[in-house]
Amino acid sequence: MPCEHVLSGKIDKLPRIDIMAIRISNLVSSTHHLNARMAAYLGSLPSRTAFASDQPEFICIHEDISRQKLHVQQLCSRSGHTPADLPAPSYRAYQWLAFLSQKKWLLAHLAGLADFLLLLDEPAPSLSAKFTRKNLAIDIVNTSYLFRSQSKAGSFHLVIFEGFITAPLPIKRLILEAAFKKRNSKEIKKIRGYTQSEPYRQVISHLLENHLPNTRTTRGSVHDLQAFFSRINRKYFSSSLGQPRLVWSARRSHKRLGYYHPDTDTITINRALDNRDVPDYVVAFVLFHEMLHKHLGLISKNGRRYAHTRQFKLEEKRFEQYREAEDFIKSLNTRIH
Repeated sequence: MPCEHVLSGKIDKLPRIDIMAIRISNLVSSTHHLNARMAAYLGSLPSRTAFASDQPEFICIHEDISRQKLHVQQLCSRSGHTPADLPAPSYRAYQWLAFLSQKKWLLAHLAGLADFLLLLDEPAPSLSAKFTRKNLAIDIVNTSYLFRSQSKAGSFHLVIFEGFITAPLPIKRLILEAAFKKRNSKEIKKIRGYTQSEPYRQVISHLLENHLPNTRTTRGSVHDLQAFFSRINRKYFSSSLGQPRLVWSARRSHKRLGYYHPDTDTITINRALDNRDVPDYVVAFVLFHEMLHKHLGLISKNGRRYAHTRQFKLEEKRFEQYREAEDFIKSLNTRIH
């Protein structure tokens, strides 16, 4: 199979000037094309485990991944952005390309994909016969969820988070079973339990090692999250907190005002707060709240994880205008996470 480049050279600015975001054509869909190409490569071998880094097709795939990563960097640089200024799905796609541009992790990805394909070839009484390699596409990518299955016109698409590439076969089998039958709470609990393991965390840490701070999309139409972060970090954390990715939500939400996603080191603030009627101290408090989540992390107890611990609540009250911010948020009839 000849080397191919699936990204277009087009970069689009979104019509909303308040977020100054950019979009690169075909970036997310390229992850599907690459997974399909890798599955075809594995299927062409005498054995799905017979791949090696010195084989021509492996070299070609690796070169294409490295070329696409560089292409994204160049397109962003030309417009004064970084890849972290891309919309979240595109930024995750870029991180995935950067991750797989390392041969060690491309080999690990192929091994993980080969495991899932081999499991599909096994007799599985718990799975319907309609779920076969003939009508099922598997993508292992950098997603915001653990796994997701979709069906359309008799074909099936399973998307699995990259963190599972080094999972043992029993966990991978559970993912297949949970994706295509009525989900069992015990199965889901075991799958979620694996996400606390060292191998899973290691994959995530390498996915994040190419993490970049965004430079333009921190700016809303009224407030700039970067300015708030620098001020809060200096005042409450002695400038010790590493820079996360700071973004405004794509839409206004009535459910929550902020959210910290540790797996992508991203703080998302509700776009509804980017308003002249919202005092600065309210935006600062919501951001401080999410920065505390980054600083303190999660506490595990009896198999459950807790974020709003007693220590967290005490630390939160250090915010200078804590009571005023809380009263304002209550008047909005919403909450922060």
